[in-house]
Amino acid sequence: MSLNTKYSWSDLSVDILSSVAERLPYIDLFSFGAVCKRWRACVVRGIQYAPVVIRYCSYQQGYALELVDLLPMRLHRIGNTILQGHLLFDCRLHASKHGWLLFSKPQQEQYSFFFYNPLGKIMELPRLDMDTFNTQKDVKVAATFSTSPTCDDCVIFVILHRSTDGLRSTSKDCIISTCNLRDNRWITRKYPRPNDHEVGALAYVDGVFHCVFYMRCLSITFATFHLALADWVMTDYSALSKLALAFTWKCYLVESGGELLLVFYGLDYYFDGNRDSLYWHIYRFDPSRKDWTRLFTLGNRALLIYGMSSSITISPAKKEIADKILCFDYERTSCITYPSRIQKYSCQSIYSSILSMDMSHFRESISNFI
Repeated sequence: MSLNTKYSWSDLSVDILSSVAERLPYIDLFSFGAVCKRWRACVVRGIQYAPVVIRYCSYQQGYALELVDLLPMRLHRIGNTILQGHLLFDCRLHASKHGWLLFSKPQQEQYSFFFYNPLGKIMELPRLDMDTFNTQKDVKVAATFSTSPTCDDCVIFVILHRSTDGLRSTSKDCIISTCNLRDNRWITRKYPRPNDHEVGALAYVDGVFHCVFYMRCLSITFATFHLALADWVMTDYSALSKLALAFTWKCYLVESGGELLLVFYGLDYYFDGNRDSLYWHIYRFDPSRKDWTRLFTLGNRALLIYGMSSSITISPAKKEIADKILCFDYERTSCITYPSRIQKYSCQSIYSSILSMDMSHFRESISNFI
């Protein structure tokens, strides 16, 4: 090799660049991808390894994307306000993970699903027909996906049923549609669902989609859909049903390193009758016993709570957030030490101020390359 040979940063191999991208905080990928076309091509691989959750929320006269980035411990607002005419305006966010967002937008008797990430990539999915219900009125729709949409084995899971709205529903079935990105087509099947229950949370673990159904705060039922077998199984767990009666609660399903966690949040009447007692209860599913076991510590993990199917765990977690629950599902962001009783405080001491970033020009410049 001649000492006079000149090299540039763009000459680095794709493997090296991808390895670097996988270790960068999500927000730094914007700058990483702006270096050159070769570096932009490696950005997507970095996305799926970044421990982030992206929120889609109301902001001013429209909507905004907010990035919860745990590596540098920051909360960012990405891009400008999403106003009418924008692709994302008035869409519904179903899941946010692996750096990607799964949106839907109703269109007459169809649902239009698509993937989006703030780095500029959009992946359209086939239209999903709603002929089964004849109308979209009072239809409950929940969706999630298995792995990063950049992977060949990514499967989108959609469950639809009539909304109960506190009343008895005339329909006892639910419609499950799956779309494997390899085939790029929907497969739709009809299955029974728990009477008068609505789907409340979704998660994917090792080839199985898990669902939680609830009937207000009165009872909960679990269901699993095995992808390879197209098998739908509903199960009641009496101990958890009793717990639900003691709470005004909300629940989340979270995949954590191959484990399935069930997280309850609510006001605990059962223990002391104090309406101001905020409790978090976490359970881990034990496949060998086919039952749930209470967890009293998260250990060296942090739990980030957001949305029906977007919560994640960080492991190992930094000392500042280890064994803590970071909740971003409400207007007031909070950080709670687990287990907790009225130990709720603002994340202002942990997170920096929201940073406004105009990335619209950059997204356009890289959309053709990633």
